[in-house]
Amino acid sequence: ADRNGDNDATSNFTLAGTGSEVNSGGAITVDDPYDVTIGGSGMTAVGNIVIGADNNIDIDAPVNSTLAGNITMTADAGNILLSDEVRTTTTGDITMTATLGYIDDDDAANETEYVAGDTITLTAATGIGITTSDIDTQGTTIDASTTGNSAGIDIVNNTDNNVTIVNSGTAGTTSNFTFTQNGGGSVTVTSLTTTDGNVTIDVNSPSNTPGLTVTSINASGTTIGYRDVTLTTDNGGMVLTSVLSDDDISATASAGDITIGVVGDAGTNDITITATTGLIDEIAPGDAGVDIVGDAVTLTAKNGIGASLGLETTIASLDASVTSVGDIDINETDGIVLTDLDTVDGNITVDAGGLITATDVNASGTAKDVTLTTTTGGMILTSVLSDDDITATANAGDI
Repeated sequence: ADRNGDNDATSNFTLAGTGSEVNSGGAITVDDPYDVTIGGSGMTAVGNIVIGADNNIDIDAPVNSTLAGNITMTADAGNILLSDEVRTTTTGDITMTATLGYIDDDDAANETEYVAGDTITLTAATGIGITTSDIDTQGTTIDASTTGNSAGIDIVNNTDNNVTIVNSGTAGTTSNFTFTQNGGGSVTVTSLTTTDGNVTIDVNSPSNTPGLTVTSINASGTTIGYRDVTLTTDNGGMVLTSVLSDDDISATASAGDITIGVVGDAGTNDITITATTGLIDEIAPGDAGVDIVGDAVTLTAKNGIGASLGLETTIASLDASVTSVGDIDINETDGIVLTDLDTVDGNITVDAGGLITATDVNASGTAKDVTLTTTTGGMILTSVLSDDDITATANAGDI
């Protein structure tokens, strides 16, 4: 039976044949067939386009709204298969829902046929862009979510406009979220959560600063290999207000600074943050909140790490390097192992609430110092070097 309870499951809507098209000066609604196939020369309307099917929706020819109309597609029991573009203007919205199935680009040979509009909302049960090929979009707001297990999301957005990811993520097990931005636009992630999946955001050649802004990302889960966060941008740096993970976090800015609100929580293992040509620091220098929480942490920057008023950490060990002129300043809440801290031309300062184990600390540069202080616990100093002064103070413990 179809959505209305009628026994007409074989009543399909098919547009096919050279020159065949549906063209309307107003709106177009196709509702209630079992399968919908748009072929021929496609479907064009000035206004809204609504396509509903009990089973599959197969787009084999362009579907266009030419005057800011919204496009809505709903496949109740099947899939939405995209072999051609679905496009409205930059002020029209596109909503696709595969209630029990998936949304997929089943024409992997052509990656320039876009789902293009203002706000693009994609909702599916069993995956978005993971069956044949990723979903290629041109949008300024992306809202993408799945509900099933092994129901990942893979979207490539292609625009010189800035894009915002909202209300997105995966709710099932072993379900990753992957988003790539091409074309020069920056990315802002306001809310992205996976229940058991990795989060990967890659921003290529953004023209604005920052290249990536994260309000909230949380990759949780119990499956090993499905709870990491990987963030990259090759320009503009990053602002990371809250990035959480139940395993590893990696953030790399090939150009620009990385500023941090909170990265990591009690469930986070290893954290790697790299600002190749910039600095790593707090978003609001001098705030009392802990900035980095994890196990083994590696920080690499060109122009300083915590150089404003110090990065607050709750971590087990630290490997930190400044590759040009700049200081390292760390405020650790408890004990810490300083695995390898080095500057080319900068001071190193570490304040800890517990035992400091300094395995390898080296502050290079004229008149550059090392200052280590514990409020409780002592110090184990294996190798601590500087080109000027070294000060080690244990307020309640041995050195």
